[in-house]
Amino acid sequence: MKRFFYIIMVLIMLAGSAYSFGDTAGPELGISEVKEMAANNSRQAALDDLEIKSLKSALEKALKDAKMTPDAYGPYSVLNNKIVREVRPIEAQTALEAAEKRKLDKLNILKNNVEKTFLEILLVREELELEIFKLGILNKRHLILEKKYEEDLITINELEDMQYTIESKKFDIAAARAKLDSLDMKLKNHLDLSLGGEPVDISGKIVYKPYNTVAMDNIINRAMENSTDIYVRQMEVKAKDKNMEITASYYKEGGTIYDTADFNLEMAKSELENSKTSLEVNIKNTYNNLLDKMGKVELALKYEEIAKKKLDIAKIKYENGLISMEQLLKEEQDLRQAEYQTLKSVFDYNMTRIDFEVFWH
Repeated sequence: MKRFFYIIMVLIMLAGSAYSFGDTAGPELGISEVKEMAANNSRQAALDDLEIKSLKSALEKALKDAKMTPDAYGPYSVLNNKIVREVRPIEAQTALEAAEKRKLDKLNILKNNVEKTFLEILLVREELELEIFKLGILNKRHLILEKKYEEDLITINELEDMQYTIESKKFDIAAARAKLDSLDMKLKNHLDLSLGGEPVDISGKIVYKPYNTVAMDNIINRAMENSTDIYVRQMEVKAKDKNMEITASYYKEGGTIYDTADFNLEMAKSELENSKTSLEVNIKNTYNNLLDKMGKVELALKYEEIAKKKLDIAKIKYENGLISMEQLLKEEQDLRQAEYQTLKSVFDYNMTRIDFEVFWH
């Protein structure tokens, strides 16, 4: 009777879940389709387009002002007019190109966030399957303990402890399902979809693709070329350098106007170098973190292999009556846990891989 009660409880819990892999919205989507959907639905991209349109108009005005600015008399007026003609167009062009670059940056960040959430869902699905598997093991162990109790081999306390463990495991399953619900809403938010309705039906695997060798200098150079921040600071140096060149034609060192222009140029150069240094340090730190994650994957794979061998040995021992069913069940659970830990290690590696590749892709 007790056995029947626990089986019914498990079936009710599984059937009543708010998150079911079978009931989903639309066809199955892989990571590429989900990224494309996020980019196509992005409201931010539409706002960025409006900003770019405005900055194009600002550039046209700056170029027009440069052509229309008349000649002037006196050092200060001549200086200001030359800045309007030669510096302001550079600044307007920089603002436009920076906005276009930021739009691409935001889309890439969105796609990376989508990929991370995608992987999180795949991992929590595996976590849910693991917890359900553990519940099945606990139910088998409970049946064994019930039989032992009937034969006066254990106390009621041991049986009740197992019942409590089973109930606790049901909460773990419910928590995993709740995480899936939360991640589904997170993914829908990235995709600009309604948060209600059925879960987004995604399909994929958490795959381990280790790096063999990395040409760090090449990666750093590509990152420098792709960086919007560095581009803006380079153009600021160009504009400040042009401003300094014009100023030096009309003012001498030691005067306020000359010294201010000189200071602004040196500050722009310093900020550019600081940005380059910061980017290089971030790249190297992220790569070191990636190597650490790779090492943990390799350790997890080795431990999983050991767990497989231990289970194979346990099966032979059980068939020959050398160990109990409980001991065999323990080895089965240890292997399943080791497989999950390997997957979790690969997941952690992939999350860091995304952070690393964002620098130079």
